[in-house]
Parts: sequence; C-alpha cells; structure tokens
Amino acid sequence: MILVGPLMHAVTEPAYATDWKKEMPSHPEENGLRLEVKARMAHAYGSTPEGASIWKESQIFFQIALLNISDAPITVPTSDFGKPLTVPNNNQRGDVNLRIGPPKFEGKTTVFADASFAPVTLAPGERALLLSGIQIITNRNFADSANEVSVWFSVSKDFTGLRPWWTGALRVYQEIEPHESPDQELEKLKIVAQRPQMVPEMTTKLSALVRSADRLVIISHQGKNAVKQVVEGISWRQPLADLLGGIAYEPQGHLFAVSNRELEFYRGDKRVLFLEMLPWNSLRLYAEEFGGDYVVSADVGPKIIGLVPDITK
Repeated sequence: MILVGPLMHAVTEPAYATDWKKEMPSHPEENGLRLEVKARMAHAYGSTPEGASIWKESQIFFQIALLNISDAPITVPTSDFGKPLTVPNNNQRGDVNLRIGPPKFEGKTTVFADASFAPVTLAPGERALLLSGIQIITNRNFADSANEVSVWFSVSKDFTGLRPWWTGALRVYQEIEPHESPDQELEKLKIVAQRPQMVPEMTTKLSALVRSADRLVIISHQGKNAVKQVVEGISWRQPLADLLGGIAYEPQGHLFAVSNRELEFYRGDKRVLFLEMLPWNSLRLYAEEFGGDYVVSADVGPKIIGLVPDITK
C-alpha cells in the first residue's frame, strides 16, 4: 500500500495496514465533493557492464482530482498558502502533503488573501485537477509489494476568509492499474538480446511471415482492460506484407515505452509475429528468428492503421 496525502506514507503492506484501514476507512465524499484518483506503475531498466539488463527503478504515475457531486457551486482552495501541491523529489516513501490550512502567526490563525490559496469554484459536475505527479521508487522490494495508492486531501476548518470555502477531509484507497512485473519484462529483454537484430535479408522473412498468417488479432489496451479483436478475412495480408517487407528498419536499444495497440499474426494456433506500434516512429517486432525495437519513417504507423480493417475501434 502506498499512502499519498497529508500524514501520508508510502510503505509496503505491513500487518498493521489492515487495522489502519479499519480505523481510517475510505471516505471519498464529503460536503458535495468527491476525491478521485488514478494510478499506474511503470519500470525503468539499465544494464550491467557486461550488457545484461537489470531493474533500475519503478515509477508510480498518479492524478488526483476533485469532483463537485452537489447541485450547487463549491469553492475549494487548490494550493497551500502560495505553494503548489507537489511530490517531494527526495522522498522514497511516497509522502505527499495535501493538507491545506490557514496562515498562522505565533500559532494563531490570521486573515489571508484568497489568491494565496488558488481557489477554484466548481459548478455541479465539474472537476479540478489537484495534482498530477510521479513517485520514483528505487527499493525493489517496495516496488514489488506496492499495489495501492492511498490519497488524503483535507482543508482546515480554521479558515476565516471573506467567502465560504469547502472544508473537510477526504480519503481514497485506489488500486494501481495492473502492470507487467519487472521479472517478466527482464525476461523479454533477455530473449530479445539473444536474437539477431534486423538485417536486410530479414525483411524478406518478415514479409513472408505476414503472408503465411491466416489470422490477425488486434489487442487494444483501454485502462485496466485488454480487448482482443480478431480481424475478419485476410484482405490485410498482402498489403501489410508488402509494406513491412519494403521499409527500412534502424535498430535501437529497448525503448521503455508501451502503446495501446498491438498486432499478433497467427498461422493456425501458432503466433508467428508480434508487432507493437510505439511512440516516436518506432515498431517493436518479435519473431523466432529476430526481434527488437526499430525506428521507421513517420508514415509507417498511419499506413499500418490504414491497411488493417477496424484497427481504430
């Protein structure tokens, strides 16, 4: 479990975590506001002097927003006395303070300028993005056990301003979106490293693999779900074979990126080719005889999309 917020701590799930959640259960809504959280994890890799791939760090990307679920406008501060809500760069435990309180002098609450707290007035149904951040984790044991983000957001009731503000305390326990484990990714990198890189004669083999396929499956990643779609017919086969067999491939190191679209080519029940369309004009190709990430010309991606029926669905 990772805690993000006022009095928030990023920790592995210890024995007392269950008791903590019983004492401080989820409380996502109060006084017309709902706290919403999205979180996902990615991993970064490096290499040893011998060239072997190793896990380097994990990153938790999260977005925190407020939604007005009432029937009236709500004004809420979105910064803490002129300071934006941020994630400490040097914090390995995931601590982020989202508790907003009034300025004090000698421990006593003072009056304040609204502008110092960046107030936002939300109409019914409107959202305000409080924070979009990233937490770097360099402890592998912690990264492996992290499966939840806990976000707390509170606004002190001690404010004495010129207009009424929302006050209260919200708390959400949000699962991190499913992700591939570092060990699975490292195994892929190991397999790719053992395969020869693409050479000109392999483009002929690539084209032949596409022509030999009798089934094409499109995998679209939509949030937590992976949707598989079998393309009807084989009208895609020859045009794709000609395209993929006739372009230049520039090998590059493993690109630490994913896309939301993958193509799997099957001959019977055997997958003969995997193709992933990556950012930055890159393709990821896996086959028995070759594999890796390659830079291609900028027009290749749109051409692939144009040749495969229903690829945009």
